[in-house]
Amino acid sequence: MIVVPDLNLPFEAGESIFHSDLLSYCAGDPGWDREKLQKVLSRYTSLVAGSGRKDIFCDLGVGNFSVDTRGRIWPCHILCNKGEPLGTIADDWGVIANRYKSGMGKDLKKSKFPECGSCFLKDYCTGCPMAWQRNNGRMAPNSSQCETDRRAYLTAFRLSLDAEKAVA
Repeated sequence: MIVVPDLNLPFEAGESIFHSDLLSYCAGDPGWDREKLQKVLSRYTSLVAGSGRKDIFCDLGVGNFSVDTRGRIWPCHILCNKGEPLGTIADDWGVIANRYKSGMGKDLKKSKFPECGSCFLKDYCTGCPMAWQRNNGRMAPNSSQCETDRRAYLTAFRLSLDAEKAVA
């Protein structure tokens, strides 16, 4: 099961929960110990330590699909009942994957968005173009969310370096 961070909330409501663990630590909330901080920081650093996502935002429609109760297949759960499905569970999976790749999939590449070109997180970003469409009414990065994500990652990197120095 894949859970999209905004959980169908309006952007303003969802924005505050994207990096809530890190925000809680930075606010000095009690109950934080070194082990809990390491777990939170490892979520951030694991994305960068891995190969990243390169030119795709997420693997929905690429490695994962959503299936509705009628057996129709969609590239992502946000797109269910919007437009035409990619097929049904009775169809050949190769055909379904090719329908996505030759359709919407070819347009949902980070390289197609000028806003992403100069971002230091572009190879690792997990932004959701479908959420942008729903929240902004257009398929373009949400600058407020992008800035929040960049600040959160920079903070996590700084805290990780501080933690490494403390151990050494």
